[in-house]
Amino acid sequence: MDYKDITEIKIKKDLPPEQRLNDFIQEINNPYNFLYQDFNIKIQFSETNKTIKDVLKDYEKALKNQF
Repeated sequence: MDYKDITEIKIKKDLPPEQRLNDFIQEINNPYNFLYQDFNIKIQFSETNKTIKDVLKDYEKALKNQF
């Protein structure tokens, strides 16, 4: 599957929000897996009570423990 680069998508700001969202989803094809320049971005959800803030704090602690 060819992924679209999100930086190349143009959003028509004169459209109502719902139509902008629909146009974006139609153009990006898969809003959970797309490109950002040279990076493949994949969004997925896990069954946990941790917030993104919690996960990033844990990641920061892990990095600090490496050095």
